[in-house]
Amino acid sequence: MKIFSVQDNLKKIAGKKVLLRLDLNVPQAKGKITNEYKLRCALPTIKLLRSLGCSVIIITHLAEPKLPLSKPEQKSFSVEPLAKWLAKKLNISIKVLGMNWSAINLAVKKMSDSEVVMFENIRLFKGEIDNSEVLARQLASLAQVYINDAFAVSHRSHTSVDAIKKYLPSFAGPLLSVEVNNLEKARTGKKPFVLIMGGAKLSTKLPLLKKLAPSASVVLTGGGIANTIFKATGLEIGKSLFDKEGAAVYSRAKLANVIAPIDVAVLANNKRLEKNLKDIKPSDNILDIGPKTIKLYAKYIAKAKTVIWNGPMGLFEKKAFAKGNQQIAALVSKATKNKSFTLIGGGETVAALSTKNKFSWISTGGGASLAYLEGKSLPGLSKLIRF
Repeated sequence: MKIFSVQDNLKKIAGKKVLLRLDLNVPQAKGKITNEYKLRCALPTIKLLRSLGCSVIIITHLAEPKLPLSKPEQKSFSVEPLAKWLAKKLNISIKVLGMNWSAINLAVKKMSDSEVVMFENIRLFKGEIDNSEVLARQLASLAQVYINDAFAVSHRSHTSVDAIKKYLPSFAGPLLSVEVNNLEKARTGKKPFVLIMGGAKLSTKLPLLKKLAPSASVVLTGGGIANTIFKATGLEIGKSLFDKEGAAVYSRAKLANVIAPIDVAVLANNKRLEKNLKDIKPSDNILDIGPKTIKLYAKYIAKAKTVIWNGPMGLFEKKAFAKGNQQIAALVSKATKNKSFTLIGGGETVAALSTKNKFSWISTGGGASLAYLEGKSLPGLSKLIRF
């Protein structure tokens, strides 16, 4: 898929006032950012635009606030922590524009070349999730150019991703362009092709599974998805997390090359206990894949030329049940070193990775990556045109 990017039009964008849509929706705990990956990915684009003398108005969403909100409630959804993080890394000041349109217009009018400001959480504005033409015109009045570098929300028909493009010359940002190129490379990659699927809900990932399973040499499963497959095939899973809807649909899907774990790790007396599937009791809670499964999966990953991995293998947040995820990550990293093309996607998958593991591409997109790999049309990718 060819999209016209910022890189194709640097001279035409130079010195312009730019609306830059990013996805800086990062997890926070007690006001502190707990995963900086999306923020770090945004830095090169901001630096590039500043080097071109562009005035940059960053737009991002944060979480899913349910409108209307009181002012105290709005504060808990503010992008202030994100602006502070970016300002520190870029060694500049970044003002958050607030919610008053008169003040926003005045602040933007006074912007100097290479200055960066940040719009308040765009989902706090009425009309964003409704793809509002009114909000789109308001946003467009602030700038001369629109750049979408937020691949992770490009599957959403939201104002700052979709409707805005009717009113400004629109381009793909560098990160979005690289995302598309790498997802396309994975989708059309060399065989043997191994698809690794974990996470909680099989029903949300079943369309991707149906789409890619026929072309995959094998599909390796873990996490809640594996539990759901166990349930669908009549195995005991005890108190384990599973997807009731996904189990019903999977029973009818009849996918031949899907492999489920052959052993698992359960919680017993507050410790990890590894068990064969036939030994699972009604009181057990499956929280990870077991060593026999890891050994089996290693054989497939070692032979792979292309690997797509979406979703963790277990409850990686608990040290005792992070083993499966850690070892699969090490195996996929080794495949990368051996010249396989490896693509990692999904917020939880990325959060579970160690910095010592290396992959061909770590996607910033969760649902957007799934949608693209399924072959769906993404609203945020359409109409990205030249001047």
